[in-house]
Amino acid sequence: MLNNALIEEFTIILLSILLEAFPFVILGAFISSMLHLFVHERVIARFIPKNKFLGLFAASLMGIIFPVCECAIIPVMRRLIRKGLPFYIAVTFMCAVPIVNPIVLLSTYYAFADKALIVQ
Repeated sequence: MLNNALIEEFTIILLSILLEAFPFVILGAFISSMLHLFVHERVIARFIPKNKFLGLFAASLMGIIFPVCECAIIPVMRRLIRKGLPFYIAVTFMCAVPIVNPIVLLSTYYAFADKALIVQ
């Protein structure tokens, strides 16, 4: 049988994670809605490099300038895939954003200030 303290700790951690991620998921849904309303498929197709390797390289570098975390990027990429963005570019972008984004790096450093090794 599970200990009540263990269940309570699990509940607190789960709710903490959900409450911390919720604003970013809402931000991603908002950006996704704006993309749906104001960006046409032709615009997206025009910005996608024809060379696959150049597209992957560009997607990995876009994480530096796109100021959202991995929570917000999921609804945005889902919308862009529906608008015609190739799946391989979306996956590369989603993997690169939390690794190379300076805002994510700074917030991770702030969250784990006593364990700087995590950010390296």
